[in-house]
Amino acid sequence: DAARIASPVSHVSAAAAPLLLVHGLADRLVPHQQSLSLKEALDKAGAHAELDLIPDADHVFEGADVAPIISRSADFLAGQLHRWRGARRRLCH
Repeated sequence: DAARIASPVSHVSAAAAPLLLVHGLADRLVPHQQSLSLKEALDKAGAHAELDLIPDADHVFEGADVAPIISRSADFLAGQLHRWRGARRRLCH
C-alpha cells in the first residue's frame, strides 16, 4: 500500500499541471516503463503530458548530452507559459 501511495500514477487527475516527462532508456535505477505508465495515465485522465525517451541515458541523464534536454525543457515551459498568458488575457478581457 505504501508503494501505491508513493507512486505518481496514483495521484493523476485531469487537473494536473502540464508535464514534460524525460526518461533515459538506459536508466538502471528507474525503468522507463514507469514514465510510460505515468504518461498513459495522464492521457487517460485528460491531462497534458509529453514524454521524451533519451537513448543511452542512465539515471540523471548520465551518458547523454544534456544540452538538448535542457533546451527541450525550456521550450516546453515557454510554450506552457505562452498558452497560460493567452488564456489569462481572454479571461480578463
